[in-house]
Amino acid sequence: MKRRTVAVALSTLALGAAFAAPPASAAGGAHYLDCSAPAGGDGNLAHPWNSLDAASAHRFGPGERLLLKRGTTCEGTLTPTGSGTARAPITIDAYGSGAKPVIDAGTTKATPSAVEIRNESYWTLANLDIRGGYWRSLWIVGDQPDTTFHGFRLSNVEVHDNGFRAGGADGSWLSSVGGVVIEPCNATTKLSGVTLDHVYAHDTHSVGIQLGHSEKAAYGTNPASQNTPDCHLGIGLPPTVFPAKDGVSDILVDHSESGDNEASGIWATSTTNLTVQHSTLYRNGNGGAPASGKNGKGGLNGEGFWWSNSYNVLAQYNESYGNKWGGGDGGGFDADTRNEKSLIQYNYAHDNESYCVATFGGAGSLTTGTVIRHNTCVNNGTYGDAQYEGDIFTWTAGKGTSTPSTIADYQAYQNTIIRQNPGPAFYSDSLYDPNQPVSFTQNKVTHADGAKLVDVLQAGPVLDRNSYTITGANPQATFVYGDPKVIYPGVAEYRDASKQDLRSTFSPAGLEAR
Repeated sequence: MKRRTVAVALSTLALGAAFAAPPASAAGGAHYLDCSAPAGGDGNLAHPWNSLDAASAHRFGPGERLLLKRGTTCEGTLTPTGSGTARAPITIDAYGSGAKPVIDAGTTKATPSAVEIRNESYWTLANLDIRGGYWRSLWIVGDQPDTTFHGFRLSNVEVHDNGFRAGGADGSWLSSVGGVVIEPCNATTKLSGVTLDHVYAHDTHSVGIQLGHSEKAAYGTNPASQNTPDCHLGIGLPPTVFPAKDGVSDILVDHSESGDNEASGIWATSTTNLTVQHSTLYRNGNGGAPASGKNGKGGLNGEGFWWSNSYNVLAQYNESYGNKWGGGDGGGFDADTRNEKSLIQYNYAHDNESYCVATFGGAGSLTTGTVIRHNTCVNNGTYGDAQYEGDIFTWTAGKGTSTPSTIADYQAYQNTIIRQNPGPAFYSDSLYDPNQPVSFTQNKVTHADGAKLVDVLQAGPVLDRNSYTITGANPQATFVYGDPKVIYPGVAEYRDASKQDLRSTFSPAGLEAR
């Protein structure tokens, strides 16, 4: 079926309307909303609307603006309709002086979202405080089949405190829950052209920012148990088939924050051409209570930035810290299963409970084209049970089964790792494509004790031209390569047996001879 593009249809309608002498509102007028004003206003500055329902009843045209009075709170849900154009988007913004205007939906099931924009294009939201909503606070969603919706920009928007407690009293983790959620809810619907600039997502009961939609969990579990009741792609995919990678495309997250959320800071799935840069991602994941779950800890896994089933993802110049391990994950950056072409560079990941950067493969899948370079990893592995995962970490599912996953064309080079806690600099428990190299090279590692400095359980990766410095009072280094049962007690034996790190340097002096 040929895909229709809403932007083309809207541009044609706007051109026709220009010759038909439209009413003033369609030419880009402003409408005012002051929820502290008397009832009965008609939306102008002197007599503003005083409810979200009044604003939602108006269908907006290209260039129109909805302006909310600063220092006021509007309760309920805003569901605006109408589409702008690329040159004349519809804008929701603030007017007056004082604090950002608040849209507060509360946290009951009666209000699934605080702001919902559905099946529309070219909207800009700026200078708003959006809070509550049972499932999520801000929802940009498309479910019209065979249609692409375009042009969404969020600027200086704060989102927080949705109602549903994923992983808590309300049930398990679900897709489409959290702060900002931008997703298709139909298998043939797409969203394209998304910018989040100075967005602040915090204190949500799941993901701070969700981009894209997963009809099922990352490893093929029952979709009915992994999605909210108001968003399904409507397809009965078997466990080994996943949605297309371009559900949401051409995305920029810039100079934003996502922290103190109970799951990931940013979670992206089925996305194409996604850049996250100059952003801060911190203390995500609730981690659970000690001894309440597997490996001594339960609750939701936290990551700074987690993505899966995506193509062409760039993560650069971000800071990610204090993210929590709930039995898994708990790191700075997670290039998860089924990704193609991920570039992770110039980031600073520190004081996370688990790793600095991880790359994973789900059962029966291929994760390929991952480059990890010029990152700085400091003091990660702050939680004891997660320390074995090290700083740069790869893992694949299905080893020893008929549906193994593999990692291919993977490079980790010129990263700086400063590790005070136990655990390796490089940990790998993965299967690899022998025709596409996997390598850890030219990295600078400073390690407190050197125990299992390298922990590679499956032979295949190339390690070379790294620089290792052991800072402990009695410097020594041990290594694992190819067989988890064999620990090489020194550099010389490790090199002789594995043929790895032959051109790497080890200090202090004399360490290489041991």
